[in-house]
Amino acid sequence: MERFKIFILVFIIVSGPLNSVLAQYSISGKVLDGITGEPIIIIGTVALYSEGVLITGMDTDFDGKFRFTDLEAGVYNIEASCVGYQPTRVQISLNEENVSDLVLNINEGVLVESATIVGYKVPLVEYDNTTQGH
Repeated sequence: MERFKIFILVFIIVSGPLNSVLAQYSISGKVLDGITGEPIIIIGTVALYSEGVLITGMDTDFDGKFRFTDLEAGVYNIEASCVGYQPTRVQISLNEENVSDLVLNINEGVLVESATIVGYKVPLVEYDNTTQGH
């Protein structure tokens, strides 16, 4: 019985500091169009940085939602990007459950109005053509 009491006492003493070390946090949010306020319908990319180093990244779902889990407390930068939009970076201090809505603004310089074909040569072997020739 004495061993059991000592074990419980040691467990309580050790588990106190471990709770703060083992605490896991998450960041979630939505990437929205800057003009309409609607979620982006094109899959966007969201990257998570800590002290300038890339920790992880993910694609948004069809509703523009993202979620990073199992994070330690600290300061993080979240960068959202999508084709046709300017990348957006937000700094978040993580100490509890955080929700951040990122807004992407349209990048005017990405639009292409015309393209010029410089040259084209018919390939000797057409891999998509399954008919026999003579």
